Amino acid sequence: MTRTPHSGRPVSPTNVEPTWQADLVMRVGEFSSLARMPWRELARVELFPGVALGSATVVVPERYLPSGPLRRSSARTLDATCGGKIVHADTSARAARLAEGVGRLLLALALPSAVQKRGRVLTASSFLSYSRTCLTAVKWIIENAPSSDGSLWAHLDARDLRLLVSNFASSEARSDFFILLERFREAHKRGILNDFLVSPLPEPASRNPPLEATYKERPPRAAASGKVAARLERDGRHFPDAYVDAIISRALYFSNQLAPAVLDCWVLVRDAGTRWKDRSGGTSNSLCIAERKALIARFAWRDADGNVIAALPFPVWQKIEGKFCLSNRWPPEDARSFRLVVRVIQVCNYALVAFCTGMRNSEIASAEDQRGESLEACLFEAKTSKYVDAIAGRSRDWPIHPLAAQALRVQQRLAETFRPEGAKHLWVHLKDTGDGDAGSPLLNFTEPMVQVTEHLGLKELAGDRRPHMHRWRHTIARLVALACAEAPQILLDLLGHADFEQVMVYMLSDPDIAAEATRVAREARIVLAEEAIGEVLEGLAGGNAAAPMKQGLANLRMRRGAETFGSDSMRELAEVLTFGGKTWNLVRPGVLCTKALGEYGPCTKGYGNADPGSCRTGCDHRLETARARSHAAGALEQLLEELAAAEAEGATMLVANFEGQILAQLRRWDDLRRQLVETDAAARRIWERAQ
Repeated sequence: MTRTPHSGRPVSPTNVEPTWQADLVMRVGEFSSLARMPWRELARVELFPGVALGSATVVVPERYLPSGPLRRSSARTLDATCGGKIVHADTSARAARLAEGVGRLLLALALPSAVQKRGRVLTASSFLSYSRTCLTAVKWIIENAPSSDGSLWAHLDARDLRLLVSNFASSEARSDFFILLERFREAHKRGILNDFLVSPLPEPASRNPPLEATYKERPPRAAASGKVAARLERDGRHFPDAYVDAIISRALYFSNQLAPAVLDCWVLVRDAGTRWKDRSGGTSNSLCIAERKALIARFAWRDADGNVIAALPFPVWQKIEGKFCLSNRWPPEDARSFRLVVRVIQVCNYALVAFCTGMRNSEIASAEDQRGESLEACLFEAKTSKYVDAIAGRSRDWPIHPLAAQALRVQQRLAETFRPEGAKHLWVHLKDTGDGDAGSPLLNFTEPMVQVTEHLGLKELAGDRRPHMHRWRHTIARLVALACAEAPQILLDLLGHADFEQVMVYMLSDPDIAAEATRVAREARIVLAEEAIGEVLEGLAGGNAAAPMKQGLANLRMRRGAETFGSDSMRELAEVLTFGGKTWNLVRPGVLCTKALGEYGPCTKGYGNADPGSCRTGCDHRLETARARSHAAGALEQLLEELAAAEAEGATMLVANFEGQILAQLRRWDDLRRQLVETDAAARRIWERAQ
């Protein structure tokens, strides 16, 4: 498997797997001749293996799609008859022309396009999405503006097009339709389509504004537009903090304390059911029910520390005296309630991984058994299909928290308990459903997440929107945005986006995030300043700003007639010196820029805003905390070792480089310099030479 340990981004190997269109391009030949090719010949071309272009039903192969809901049979099937409006068995000229028109439109979507929007080559999942939009448009044309000869586009006038556009109620669908029209126009020019609009393309009501206009000219709620806005409205943005705290704390309790015992007991309950399966009444036999109840009740329920589990620290949906309700009673009284707890554990494991990684649903769903060494190294192996050309996606690693690694160990054992022998998928159906048999891969986690939220009594905490799994990505984006000054770059790596505009959509997807991020950033500056002022007063701080600030604070204390500054005074000082949290930027851990507006600084060569990226060690506004001193001491120790090795090897250029770095570090801290100059000959030589 190809991976990059630090960023987690997939690396393109030398022999890249071809895209799903590669074979199709070879089969159809020269594009410019397709419009003239007889339909009876073109209809036999396979759009996908075993799926001819002229088929009434087009099924995208499962392996072409990312793991998740799209792999369900219903999700990857296209009805080329448009709900029975086109009868492929009809031999009339008009019916044949309609069938041909639909087939050619699907071919135009499958082939590479010169249109840049949404990519020249559609992924299989994008092909499905745009094909559905296309078929919706075709159905409307047949019902509301049919032609006499079966053509789909050439006869439409401007009024027809306006009505057709209005048929798409959401901005997301209209955006897709405009992109379709552009791709079809380009396909018509290239000779792929033999039927298209004669009249000019309609202008969309609004285009997506540039990022600056989006955030400056529009209210926050309009910040995300097009597909992202529609998804935000549907999936509900980030989870509330109270919900995150509640469900993650429960997930940790299950994985660390209860889940191992639950799975041990479940094996006994399952085996009892297997013994009764072929007997009269099966698992519904009263004797089987009694046996399974007894197994659950008699099991030695103890947590990881060996303590007896008599009750749960939170309620779970279970049957109590014949009725289902929320209760912290333990153990459950029957196998049905017990299976429900197993389901809760699986969804909590999934949520914990989503919370710790920010992965897409399809990426988490693609995971198989994890290797022991990967989990020991806190790495989670799965596949990504986003921004990857390979048909089935490409494997990569995600760094995970040790607590998530423990949840994955639990999940791996849970999956082994339910899935068929030899299978490796990590997420499983726990019983037969319409989406799959017990033990088969679980592709859609949204419904289980919704139900488990109710089973844990957390529906109100989740807010007024469904607890959709995609909301975890928005939750992570929000938390990072509020916590880190470098949030966009971190999110770019964490969420796997291609550009900062997509990252900003996530960071500002909630109208309150921008204001909250600003508030938290100001509060963080005040807290950092308060700590730094304390170190200045204690003589622990360094940098050119430390001594003048210490003297100024001493003068202020004398004017106030106070021996020391109290906690309230320190807070007040921090607020005043940072102008309410508007200044004092964090250059890097342990280093603060105290430059205020109107003050000169070498980083800007003037009086403008400070530029932390151009910070210099000799700047009068540079304040270094004890943490920076510790870093400097470690850096000097390492540099002196590397200098000695370079001198032994006679590497003159390296020696000069290391001496320059050592000198820069020695100038930062007077006490550290004095200590090293007294004890280290190399440091003393470098310092004396510079004087």
